[in-house]
Amino acid sequence: MLPDLLRDLGDPFPALWDQLHRAHGPRDAARLFAKVLGQLEMHGAAIVVPALTVALASGTPLLLALTPARSSLARVAPEAVPASLRDIDVASGSAADYDGWLVEVGA
Repeated sequence: MLPDLLRDLGDPFPALWDQLHRAHGPRDAARLFAKVLGQLEMHGAAIVVPALTVALASGTPLLLALTPARSSLARVAPEAVPASLRDIDVASGSAADYDGWLVEVGA
């Protein structure tokens, strides 16, 4: 059954299966391959096949390559923020900013 499926799916699925099988063995490879097929069903070949092709060529983990990127962060409704904090404008943040603030608080 698998050879027929791989033949019908075409490239890059045989190479994908080979990589999964080598890295994870038959049972886990089948589970991971099923996840890839789920992505194929959900998003279609026009999105999944190029992502897999690039992942195979670049060594990117296959399921990571199929994880959709967040185009924008979710926004919190203004009324969900306490009134005392609503007027504070935070242009950007980084982990280093928090490190500095924690040092100031601990001092």
